[in-house]
Amino acid sequence: VKQIPTGASNLNSCFSGAVNLQRVTAYGLTFGSMGMKNLFYNCGNLTEIIGMETWNTDAVVDMGSVFSGCKSLSSLNLSSFRTDNCSSFFQMFYGCKSLLSLDVKHFNASGVVNLQNVFNGCELLSSIDLSGWTTPKAIVMNGLFSGCSSLAEIKGLDGFVTSQVTLFNSMFANCSRLEA
Repeated sequence: VKQIPTGASNLNSCFSGAVNLQRVTAYGLTFGSMGMKNLFYNCGNLTEIIGMETWNTDAVVDMGSVFSGCKSLSSLNLSSFRTDNCSSFFQMFYGCKSLLSLDVKHFNASGVVNLQNVFNGCELLSSIDLSGWTTPKAIVMNGLFSGCSSLAEIKGLDGFVTSQVTLFNSMFANCSRLEA
């Protein structure tokens, strides 16, 4: 894909299942409230997304499975992502097994209810900084870091509020490098 039109605002499932997609160029996108869910879901051969640093995500409510199954992505520039209105990060990076690093410390998770499987299967992540995250509305955290077999450090867990959380199962399953 050479260029997504800048006027597009609802790209829900736009590339979902596009298994041959390798590269996307998209500058200046402004997403509506429901415009990102499943955007690149199961784009297993996607290696590069150019222009993400110019995206406006201010209105997005659901970022569920945006990059889920993107097993060939090694990096993402999420510097412009604003998550103040988000209530779901469900499986946002699920199965992104080639991601080497991920800068999400600036994400606002204070309104997020669903954190299920957000980083599940990010096998090559060795550390993650969540120091900017607070989670007072979170109800679901099961599988949050499950399958992150290289993960040795999580910064900022002390900011997590878990008083509303009802599901923690498998939160750290197969995180063999993590130490208490």
